[in-house]
Amino acid sequence: MKKQINNKKVFKILTTIFACGLLFLPDLMYADIVGELNKWNTKAKLAAKAVVGLSAIGGGVYAYFKMQTDDGSAGKKALLSFIGALIFAAVMFTLIDEFMK
Repeated sequence: MKKQINNKKVFKILTTIFACGLLFLPDLMYADIVGELNKWNTKAKLAAKAVVGLSAIGGGVYAYFKMQTDDGSAGKKALLSFIGALIFAAVMFTLIDEFMK
C-alpha cells in the first residue's frame, strides 16, 4: 500500500517552520512584507477604481436604454439603481483611499 501524506502533519511542519522564521528573522521578514504590501496597494487601488468606474459606465448605459423604452417604471427603477450605484462608488473610492494608504 502507498503511504498517504497526512495533511495535518504537513500543515504543522510548515507552521512550525514559518513560526521559527518569524522568531529568528522578524525585522527582515516584516520589512519584506511591508514592501510587498506597499507595491500591492497602488495596483489594488487602480484595479478597484477601474472596476467601479467601468461598472458606473455600464450602469449608465443600461439606465439610458431603459429610459428610452416606452415603459416608464422600468426606466425609473434603472435610474434609481444607477444613482445608488454611483453613491456606492463614491463611498468605495473614499474607503479605498482611506484604508489603503
